[in-house]
Amino acid sequence: MNKVQTDPYINMLLTIIRDNSTQKQEIRDAIKTLGQIVGRRIYGDHYTSAKIVQTPMQQPYQGLVSRLATTVVLSTRDDHEYFAAGIASVFDGCLRGYMDFSGARGEQALNLPIQAASLPTPPVGQVVSNVIIAKSVLATGCTAVSIARKAIELYRPEKIFLVSTFYSQRGLEEVNHQIYPRPEIYIIGEPDDLNSDGMLVPGVGNLDQRLSS
Repeated sequence: MNKVQTDPYINMLLTIIRDNSTQKQEIRDAIKTLGQIVGRRIYGDHYTSAKIVQTPMQQPYQGLVSRLATTVVLSTRDDHEYFAAGIASVFDGCLRGYMDFSGARGEQALNLPIQAASLPTPPVGQVVSNVIIAKSVLATGCTAVSIARKAIELYRPEKIFLVSTFYSQRGLEEVNHQIYPRPEIYIIGEPDDLNSDGMLVPGVGNLDQRLSS
């Protein structure tokens, strides 16, 4: 489990999204920025390697360079344009796709047929190394599990990452138990509670509707 440290700037972004009076465009901007922040953390942890370079002063310098890896960023349709877009902006040349559950949540997202999907095909000769599942709200975890299962079936990646900003402990447990190989999880902040309707508390309401309405 990897928790991105919540500094005052991140706390401000989280508050913007939680605030019921926040306008749609502000929510979009904040969730996209959070995606960029956690995307940079993943990049630094998994897409860099140590290298000694020569400076213009003819001195060696121990630094970091990028490691190439074919990456697919997948999300729900609602997260595609904002949270997932923020994450994807960090990974040049990554492939992007989404799955549309038409508002289905919880067990429905696991059991109902996917309504629509846009799933990228890697270029000929390229093998997908990593899949990043972008799920801004992880309540019960069922939607994330459904996306992950499809990603594993299609791409057989070496590593799966799951990224969330608003989540419950139950959601984390669900993805850990239901996804194999086990995903590397990146989260921001502390978990919310989960009410009897499967909604996060204090939560963000129906974030999909708030982003699109």
